[in-house]
Amino acid sequence: MGHTQAQKAENRERIVAATARRIREQGLERPAIAELMREVGLTHGGFYKQFGSRDELMGEAVERVMAETRTRMEGVVDGTDDPLAAVARAYVSAEHRDDVGGGCGLPALSAEVTHADTRARDAYRAQVEAYVAGLATLDDTSRDLAMVRVSAMVGAILISRALQGTPESDAFLDAVQDAFVSSDGVLRGTAPDGTRVG
Repeated sequence: MGHTQAQKAENRERIVAATARRIREQGLERPAIAELMREVGLTHGGFYKQFGSRDELMGEAVERVMAETRTRMEGVVDGTDDPLAAVARAYVSAEHRDDVGGGCGLPALSAEVTHADTRARDAYRAQVEAYVAGLATLDDTSRDLAMVRVSAMVGAILISRALQGTPESDAFLDAVQDAFVSSDGVLRGTAPDGTRVG
């Protein structure tokens, strides 16, 4: 019996992990249950031994995406002298742009989450709030400036992915990263004359 329960938990983990990757790549509507179950080597009928509905799986997968996002970004600032620049370099990067399946859930799901169920929307909203709070705390700036920072980061990834393969894709990343990293960057909370604006 213990083995059966352990196997069931392992199977659920594999399904959620595969779904978390797929919804980053394809959105919330596209991954079919049969397709996901084939990917993890399980039968379509086995899905209902794990989940009551597709919405339940999608809600859990969105929560997983956001938890992974939080963990990854928390590790970026450890031991750095300039945490804001470190976050910008990690987030607003070609590596992040190109890693759709393993990247942040905000740009991956922004266009679809409004049509999702409450659990998925709540997970998305909680991640937005975590980013806003975190970016405000990094250099004790205002909530408003932190909201602008989140918008710039997520927007840069969204646009650079849409323009991928063109010089403009890299240009968007470079411009937004520079706004965070440069000492007089507009997203650092200082005006060009050095006075604080956040």
